[in-house]
Amino acid sequence: MRLREDNTRLQAARETQDAQLQTLAKNLAHSQAEAAQLPALQHAQVSLSLERDQARAALASLQADQARQQEAHSTQLAERDARLQALELSLAETRASLQAKDELVRTLQSWAERIQPERPGKSQT
Repeated sequence: MRLREDNTRLQAARETQDAQLQTLAKNLAHSQAEAAQLPALQHAQVSLSLERDQARAALASLQADQARQQEAHSTQLAERDARLQALELSLAETRASLQAKDELVRTLQSWAERIQPERPGKSQT
């Protein structure tokens, strides 16, 4: 009877150990599968790191190009503003000159009318 109890107890312990062994075997298989994927994942990580570095370099290059273009546009805009101011000043000077000439022409016409003898056919009163 005692042998049967011991046998039952030992059999239950063995079943527990078998279940634990199966769990460990599954975990080992899973770990081995993950370990087998590790080189591929490391390669993918290296590739992604290279792509990231290339993308960062391309971004830096684009940002530098953009900064140069913005500087060039700013310079062009400043030059155009300076030309526009010069043209506006020239226009103001030309208008002032034309006004002065118009005034001079009116003055000359007024003088010419004063000194011009009367035309024949007109009666003097």
